[in-house]
Amino acid sequence: MSGALLGPAQSEAEIRDELVACGAVFEEMHWNQLVLETADALAHQKIVGWVQGRMEFGPRALGNRSILADPRSEKMQS
Repeated sequence: MSGALLGPAQSEAEIRDELVACGAVFEEMHWNQLVLETADALAHQKIVGWVQGRMEFGPRALGNRSILADPRSEKMQS
């Protein structure tokens, strides 16, 4: 197997159009701000849906489609 990123990818414009179409509240950020906001959300026991690049194929998440949470929290473990 030469790679596991075999699924589709969406452009920023496609993602933005879909978010607007469904009435989602969102903010576009530069990479550094996105990383800081994500770290802050995780530190405050929030759950983060992470999507980047092409979709993975296989039994394990490779980071392109992930649900992130702080595993140290008993709240998250349940």
